[in-house]
Amino acid sequence: MQPMRGIASRRSTILVLSGAASSLSHADNSKPQTTIHQEIDFKVGPDRVYEALLDPKRFSTFTGDAAEIQRQPRGSFKLFGGAIEGRNIELAPNQRIVQAWRTNTFERDSCAAACGRVQ
Repeated sequence: MQPMRGIASRRSTILVLSGAASSLSHADNSKPQTTIHQEIDFKVGPDRVYEALLDPKRFSTFTGDAAEIQRQPRGSFKLFGGAIEGRNIELAPNQRIVQAWRTNTFERDSCAAACGRVQ
């Protein structure tokens, strides 16, 4: 498989990323919440983007780092050699990926929720 960078295609796929980071603790609502919205245009079809994000071999090829991914809802993942870990919440093939994740620098009860929509 070739990396997705720089590959021309008749189709273009926009990956819309949005999410929020927060504490899982209900007792501490004083911490600020950060929301991020980002759109990335890839010159490949939605199936290529979806597979690159959920297939461990393709993810590793794309990023150059180790990945362990269980590609079903509630499946766990570890990305970038374990620097990021989380769970798949919702998966709609070639359309939507919803995940909860944390980096190894987050506080124990904190996580980020991310929703990726492939258009």
